[in-house]
Amino acid sequence: MTSVAFLGLGLMGTPMAWRLFDAGHELVVWNRSPEKATPLRATGVWVAPTPREAAAAAEVVITMLADPTALAAVTEGPDGVAAGVRKGATVVEMSTVGPSAVRRLRDVLPKGVSLVDSPVLGSTPQAEEGSLQLFVGGDVADVQRHLPLLETFGSPTHVGSLGAGAAASWS
Repeated sequence: MTSVAFLGLGLMGTPMAWRLFDAGHELVVWNRSPEKATPLRATGVWVAPTPREAAAAAEVVITMLADPTALAAVTEGPDGVAAGVRKGATVVEMSTVGPSAVRRLRDVLPKGVSLVDSPVLGSTPQAEEGSLQLFVGGDVADVQRHLPLLETFGSPTHVGSLGAGAAASWS
């Protein structure tokens, strides 16, 4: 199974993180409000103190955040994802933040780190059931490599190059 850092345990992120846990992935989580991670911590999931440390521990880093401002706060700066993500890892941005936020994220990530954007259509019940619709943008090889992981959440559809997923969900 894949080592995954999941950042953002809101209404959508929490059930999505549980789906990864239930599927047997090695999981580390981070959330701005650490108490939201208490149920996962009780199962032995590591709750990282910073996004940087969460990213450093994983092959795949998933962000599921409220908006572009939250995405920048979690991914940039000395404790952000970009400061900790390791070469060869992939960041999967699943928030509904629009193409410009995806481009900004690509600009701050180090070389050698792949980026896939995969916002979702659905709500909490679909996140719990694993029946979300995912609009996936990114390099074909990166998308293909991570389809099994994305299928944990529902039905991924590759809609084009990086940013295409965000564009499809943003309109």
